[in-house]
Amino acid sequence: MFWKHLNEQKRLAKISLWSYLFVGGFLIFFNILILTILDPSISSISSFPLLRAVRLIEIADFLERVDPLVILLIYVGLFVKMTAFYLGAALGLSSLWKNSRHGVVTLLTGGFIYLLTFTSPSYIFHIWIAFEYNLRFHFPVFQIWIPLLLAATIAAKGIFSKKGVSSR
Repeated sequence: MFWKHLNEQKRLAKISLWSYLFVGGFLIFFNILILTILDPSISSISSFPLLRAVRLIEIADFLERVDPLVILLIYVGLFVKMTAFYLGAALGLSSLWKNSRHGVVTLLTGGFIYLLTFTSPSYIFHIWIAFEYNLRFHFPVFQIWIPLLLAATIAAKGIFSKKGVSSR
């Protein structure tokens, strides 16, 4: 949703690739770091292994209890991520409804998101829903079938457009 609003479309692929590689490397590094600080058996049963690892930090009896700072960083990161998702949803719905005003679509999207927050009574229920339904139904559809269908559509469009050009 955000790529079409960039001024420099030529650098889009390069910036996207480097962003994916940086974030992927960053996540791999921190997962390896957490696995070396904690034991794999401890980190596999912990809900937030990063917080458990951060609680072990002690530097010269001065730098201790940095877990509130890490929690603050997690909340700021989640706020930025959810704001980007919200903006992407509002932009997507605005592009679907051509004659709509952005403010109305933004309010409707926000109201729908607000109503959805009441569907999960607890964190444990939220995690159970994620493992019970998302892994079985949503993951295969949105992570496998739709990308494969889009890739096949793009490939077919490329093949047929080349045949159309060569037959002229």
